[in-house]
Amino acid sequence: MRVAIISRLPGTDREHNSGLFRTTVDQANVLAKSGVDVTVLSLQTGLGHVAAGLDPRVKVVYVSRPGRALKHLTLFLVAAGRLTMALRKLGEFDGVIVHATPETGLAAALLQRYRPLLMVHGIYRRETRPTGSSAWRWALWAVSSVVEKFYLWRCRFVLATSEDIERLLQNGRTHVTRITNPVPDEYFDLYPGPDRDPLAPVVVHIGATVPRKGLDLLVEAWSEVAARFPGATLSIVGQPGPGDEGYYQSLRKRAADLPQIHWLGPIDDRALVALLSTATVLVHPSRADTAPLVIAQAQAAGVTVLASRVGAIPDMLDEGRAGYLIDGPLTAASVASELIEVLSTPPEHREPIRVRARDLAEDRFRGSSVARSLIAVLSKSNTSKSKGSEAR
Repeated sequence: MRVAIISRLPGTDREHNSGLFRTTVDQANVLAKSGVDVTVLSLQTGLGHVAAGLDPRVKVVYVSRPGRALKHLTLFLVAAGRLTMALRKLGEFDGVIVHATPETGLAAALLQRYRPLLMVHGIYRRETRPTGSSAWRWALWAVSSVVEKFYLWRCRFVLATSEDIERLLQNGRTHVTRITNPVPDEYFDLYPGPDRDPLAPVVVHIGATVPRKGLDLLVEAWSEVAARFPGATLSIVGQPGPGDEGYYQSLRKRAADLPQIHWLGPIDDRALVALLSTATVLVHPSRADTAPLVIAQAQAAGVTVLASRVGAIPDMLDEGRAGYLIDGPLTAASVASELIEVLSTPPEHREPIRVRARDLAEDRFRGSSVARSLIAVLSKSNTSKSKGSEAR
């Protein structure tokens, strides 16, 4: 089977922890390990196979992204056109997977003869509504939202990464299949892990430093948590998104006088696995989200998760049976209260939740299982495409 994946690979070390980039790499790797001939069309120059963590069997074609000097819609159209031409030059594929962004989604809309599988990780207009008064960011959001509506209407075959997205996209005319993001075996290999010192818990936050991820709530809550657990440490992984450098710097300034906070910046997969091997709790207090990859990684590694009740997170945590949910208003006080309660719970009482989370991760996110499901969908799509060609 020959499969093309249209997405973006990490372009710099700063982008290692982006969910989209990591999912693209992990998906290409699990398919390659299953014997699929995989070619990734990346809409930017990447780090290379070794630095990005790509399997050497995966082929990569880099497609140059237009400069930001172009207006938003023109930029998206030019990028989509370049991706379309690049794919056509590579010949026939048994399946095409497109990780949805404004540029790649437009490419999928232009490539309907390939019957591409549009992989939707989130609803852009719902989750990325900008804050502040930047006219450029509001214009980008508005144009991106219109483009998203168009390609979601145009594409007939959609892969939804969570129950939440699957439910939103069911409209009677689109074939929606739920396919989760794979988690590499290295994370599963961490379980059950060493005993964590209850007097020196390691709390981690992993994700882009943008307002919707709620890191400000955790930073504000930390003084109360640290007062209760003087030996606790907070490790923060990630970097600000475009235009969010001011938010990031304000957090660093607010955290300057707080104890035991470590800003690790973006880290690669190997360092992330090492961090989770020591972690007690992953805290994910998002204001808006879908199915965060980092929660799946933590569950696979046997790390307790505390997260907000948004998007598909309640389903990922099995409504509190596979993790802890922050109920009620999402505030710094509620984050502090819930985190203190989790850390105060004896490890043996948290163990059933940890076991349930690990079992769910094994069933939903193990790479080999995700690869089998994806190959089945690709085979079905290819059969439908062949029948359609014969009919014509």
